[in-house]
Amino acid sequence: MNFLFHFELAAAHSGRDRVGVGAMLPDFWRMVSRPARARHDVSAELAQDDEALGDTLRGVNHHLVADVWFHRSRFFKEGDALASRALAATGSKRMGLFGHIVWEMCLDGALIRLVGRDRLAARIASAIAVSREAARRAADLHHRDARERAGVDAALFEARMGRLFDAVASFALPDGYVHAEGVALRARGVRASFGLPEPTPDELAKWQSAIETLEPAADRAAAELREAATLRSP
Repeated sequence: MNFLFHFELAAAHSGRDRVGVGAMLPDFWRMVSRPARARHDVSAELAQDDEALGDTLRGVNHHLVADVWFHRSRFFKEGDALASRALAATGSKRMGLFGHIVWEMCLDGALIRLVGRDRLAARIASAIAVSREAARRAADLHHRDARERAGVDAALFEARMGRLFDAVASFALPDGYVHAEGVALRARGVRASFGLPEPTPDELAKWQSAIETLEPAADRAAAELREAATLRSP
């Protein structure tokens, strides 16, 4: 499950968009630094009387539980298989291995279409605005020691997190999930991070066409997933 769906489900289960921001953090941390991983042993009780930090930590914990639930569900298994087949058929080297990532981005795009871009963007921007300091403290509780052991520069980590928050709060990043072209471009970036060659324009066009075929299934799955997960809080 990608970060937008994590936000939506955590906010729905808690009634607080600030918890939704916490649920996005494990994905953000991994984007910024490999050693920055959420831990299962960090309780919201550590926040004591700090409501903002407590909400943020509850969101992180929600993410961890929701991910286990999602990856065992048909919403992931069927979509991952569908996306992997479609991408493998493009003929690009190892492209079928990215079905998991592409399917989750497609679900986020479907969520935006379902909920409404402006409504979702406004909620996320507002929640991020009041959550940045709590997010910084949550990051320290979860993986400051791990980052220090790995030699990750703290200032650089904070700067990258700030830029990522800006990209999400402005909706510049999530906007790319709404259409197949944007998902294909983001898949190109993920693929490059694994050292695979830059796609040709023809390959990129084939990816886009393959992703377009996934959109109806993603729309159906997003509506069902949102309803099922709302009824059954992780």
